[in-house]
Amino acid sequence: MSEQETAADSQKRVMQFDVISLFPDMFAALSGFGISSRALERGIYQLGLWNPRDFTVDNYRTVDDRPYGGGPGMVMLAEPLASAIQAAKLRQQAAGGRQQGDTPFATR
Repeated sequence: MSEQETAADSQKRVMQFDVISLFPDMFAALSGFGISSRALERGIYQLGLWNPRDFTVDNYRTVDDRPYGGGPGMVMLAEPLASAIQAAKLRQQAAGGRQQGDTPFATR
């Protein structure tokens, strides 16, 4: 493969990031300002923001519950989180960017 073909292939590829967050608005700084904003505008990368609340079925858009057995803290409900992950995976597959075995990463 020549250098020109490699350069053309790399220009066609777009990095895709899908972020699942209860607070997608906090990514406005990333997508609205600075170098990352210009890269987004130029189509160098795409940013998909997924809020698990959008995948709930109740009127209160509940995404957390008390831990089994009581105690302090809250836990995420599995259904909205799993639905958000599935939507992100489907977007990646539709764009041709998701490979078999890729795993989304979760942070606390």
